[in-house]
Amino acid sequence: MRRIAVTLALVTLAAALTGCGPGGLGVTSAMCVSWAAYESEDDLARDAQAIVTVTDIERDGSQQYLGADAAAYRTTIRSVDRGDLAVGDTLRVVSTADGCGPAYGGAADPMLGGDVLRLYLREDDGFWHTLSPFAGVVVTD
Repeated sequence: MRRIAVTLALVTLAAALTGCGPGGLGVTSAMCVSWAAYESEDDLARDAQAIVTVTDIERDGSQQYLGADAAAYRTTIRSVDRGDLAVGDTLRVVSTADGCGPAYGGAADPMLGGDVLRLYLREDDGFWHTLSPFAGVVVTD
């Protein structure tokens, strides 16, 4: 019986330290997602609902996505290879961030990689986003 009480105490302490239980220490947890690995643009195309080439990439605030604020960008569509989007339109794109990684929408953001980008996108919750923090943006310039 004592072993069960000690085990329950340790589980309760662990929950409190992570902010998961009542009386937590204010430590918050982030959603950690397992991301698909893409080895080629053909792999990216398989999962993309839209494939566009964009220019005029400008920061446009942030968007709540997967439990955190992700960087958003306003772009101009230069060409459309897939999807119901039009050349010349403005497209707001959320750069999927890795909530469990060290660079969360920071300088390592692939949307900051060049002046002309080929984007592999999905639409969820009414906005377009890159396939993952590590895939979905190809610099073309």
